[in-house]
Amino acid sequence: MHKQQALTDFSRVSQANFSTDTRLTVTELTQNSNVYPNPPITMAILSGQIDVWDGIIKKPDYPGKANDLKNTRTLIEGSIKQNGTYVNSIAQGDLAKLAKSGYQISKAHTPVGDLLPPDSVDITNGTAPNTFDIDIAIVDNAWGYLFAFTPVSNTEKDPNLWTIKWSAKHTNTFGGFISGTQYKFAACAVGSSNNVFWKNAPNNLFAQ
Repeated sequence: MHKQQALTDFSRVSQANFSTDTRLTVTELTQNSNVYPNPPITMAILSGQIDVWDGIIKKPDYPGKANDLKNTRTLIEGSIKQNGTYVNSIAQGDLAKLAKSGYQISKAHTPVGDLLPPDSVDITNGTAPNTFDIDIAIVDNAWGYLFAFTPVSNTEKDPNLWTIKWSAKHTNTFGGFISGTQYKFAACAVGSSNNVFWKNAPNNLFAQ
């Protein structure tokens, strides 16, 4: 079942609203520290970052102002995203807890029936040892994706009976594979229907 979550991407917040919206998370997380006791970016640090942003905004135009705003905003957005990820890990879709975070909350998904399998499933070796990077073609109305894998030596053809991991995004990196073992892969989109339709990756890879 799909769980609503805090929206952690503030990149589309307008410049005019950026300070107000980011400070709202500081206010709410401070007031509800009993719910969110250990955010990775403390409220003092985040408040200081927003103070820098506000200070630049108030200054008359000067050479490099736009670049200073860009760099400061990038820093703040990174802090907001880290704290938002933490919020979601605590709230686990609980709307009462999410409402105490200061973040906007994703909308509940509307049932849309069965989803088609993704057009493609690309798998490559990750940069870290014994990891694989996945890139699943985006499926409209998907709430997330299931990534299935098993050693090639397993003759079972049904991905439902392989090892399965959940991914909220169509791209991800998974680890814990056994070095020197060759794996086969598949993926599917998850929506409101209980039916899933798998797409097999065209390539088998050895964990390295």
